[in-house]
Amino acid sequence: MATLFSDNFNRANSDNLGANWTEVEGPWEIQANRLRDGLSNGDDNVRTTTTAHAAVADVKVSVLLVSANDKNGPCARYSTTADTHYLGFNGDPNSVDLYKKVSGTYTLLQAYTPTTSANATVRLECEGTTQRLFYNGVELTPNGTDTDITAAGQTGLLCQNINVNHDDFLVEDFAAAGGGRPRRPRLTLLGLN
Repeated sequence: MATLFSDNFNRANSDNLGANWTEVEGPWEIQANRLRDGLSNGDDNVRTTTTAHAAVADVKVSVLLVSANDKNGPCARYSTTADTHYLGFNGDPNSVDLYKKVSGTYTLLQAYTPTTSANATVRLECEGTTQRLFYNGVELTPNGTDTDITAAGQTGLLCQNINVNHDDFLVEDFAAAGGGRPRRPRLTLLGLN
C-alpha cells in the first residue's frame, strides 16, 4: 500500500486547516490536534484539496465516532461544481444511512439500523456503481447501487453538530495480496470527539 495523502492534525490550534483542506460550508478548526466543526449547526462540509487522489473514483472513507449520534459522516466523489457526493451518515441512535446528494438535493439510498455505540467506525466505500457502508467493520446490507455519481471527486466530511472532532485522515492505494483482483485506492478518515 502507498499512502497518497494523510493528515493527523497534530499542529497548533487554528481556524486555518492548512493548504490541503477547503472549508466548503461552516467554520472548521484545528483544536487539540483534531479537526473540529466549531461553531454552527447545519450541513458543514470540509473537503480535501490535494490532487493525489482527485482522479480516483473508487475510495473507502472511514470516521471514528465517539458518541453514538454525532450527526456526521464521510463523503466521497465530492464535487462542489455539481454539488454532489455520496454520504455515509450516522444520525439518530441506531441509525446509519447512505445518501447521495445531486444538485443540492439529498436522496436516501439505504437505511440501516445497527446497534450504535460510542467509539464506532463508519466506513463508506464507493466502487463503480456500488456503495457500501460498514459499521464497526460489519458490512450493512443491502448495498446501495446508484449511477448518478460515477466520476472521481474529492473526499471529505459532513457534520451537523457542534464541536465534533475528527482525526487521522488517510488516503491509500492498495492491491489484493498474492496477485489477487486489483483493488482501487482507499481513503480512511478517523475522528475523535
